[in-house]
Amino acid sequence: MKHLLVITLGGGLGSGLRYLLSAWAHRNFSHALAGAGTLAVNLAGCFLIGFFALFFTDRAHLPQEYRIFLVTGILGGFTTFSAFGLESFYLLQQGQWGQGLLNIGLNLGLGLLLVAMGFGLANWLIR
Repeated sequence: MKHLLVITLGGGLGSGLRYLLSAWAHRNFSHALAGAGTLAVNLAGCFLIGFFALFFTDRAHLPQEYRIFLVTGILGGFTTFSAFGLESFYLLQQGQWGQGLLNIGLNLGLGLLLVAMGFGLANWLIR
């Protein structure tokens, strides 16, 4: 129960930070790049999860709640794309190229397909 509370608090904070960064990037870069806000959030999240994945591995003496609050909570609320990036990176780093590329392909390909399917279903229901 304590872990759920820590994750929930971190997730709320991460969602707020996502909104702030996305709005800032959209204001400043949308003239040059469509989707600038989402891109900024995803890239920042990937950098941060890469940093903290090694940081918490190297600092094993830190309480588990710190990692759960920051990585699962804040970064999970900020963007789950960072978890996708870290999982894919680990697979490729371990030489599991087939699994890594499959993970990338399924997440991106099926993700886009399901967006289209959800869009189509909603369009059908509202007409």
